[in-house]
Amino acid sequence: DGLRIPVDYWDIEIKDVIATQAIQDILDGVLLRRDPALIPFVTLDPASPIGISRVNVPQQNLNALKTHGVDIEAVYRAPLDRLNLPGDLTLRALGTWIASYRTVTPTTNIDSAGVTGTPDWSWNGSATYRNGPLSSTLMVRYTSTIRFSATAVGLDGLTPGSPEFLATARLSNSINQNYWPEAVYWNANFQYDFVDQPGRKVQGYLTIDNLFDKQPPIVAISINGTAYDLIGRAYKVGVRVNF
Repeated sequence: DGLRIPVDYWDIEIKDVIATQAIQDILDGVLLRRDPALIPFVTLDPASPIGISRVNVPQQNLNALKTHGVDIEAVYRAPLDRLNLPGDLTLRALGTWIASYRTVTPTTNIDSAGVTGTPDWSWNGSATYRNGPLSSTLMVRYTSTIRFSATAVGLDGLTPGSPEFLATARLSNSINQNYWPEAVYWNANFQYDFVDQPGRKVQGYLTIDNLFDKQPPIVAISINGTAYDLIGRAYKVGVRVNF
């Protein structure tokens, strides 16, 4: 009683997609595969420390985007008077599984499922307690292990000096580490209604993001955070007024 669990399967194909490619994917296409369609977007400069002076990221007709996966939601509302406690509790979880996320161009067919921005699994959960004018919510955000690049091969987990390690290291698209750890972040929110009347409301709130001040891995800077938090613990205090 009070439990609801909808599960939705989705399968989407979009033709004639107009979008941009990630800078890393463009560089991989030029430097590793010598993709003729991408070479005009990269300006080489031998005087530069990295040999590149500019990467253009134009809007392109990427031909097709194909993706499928599952959305899951679970909600449970429980009046606490059953336990002789005041108020009520709401538990909620929203999850998405991306089975594949393929960008199809005239020369490539890249599956970016599991890459930052399109993780294999992502979950948002919350527990909200309400009692009169007071409400508080504890939230958790989970992102599964991510890949830095959909086209690179990492040396993750290989024994240095082993034949497999040496063979992988010789590949033109090998990198030191392609898989990065899962991310779990906790947030808290508190609200109190000082005035709650028809047409009039005054509410104070306190929000704490990244409750445990979890530090991101080094790779988070180069992927603009995404699955990871770059700021650290942050507080927000304010008042909402509605008349």
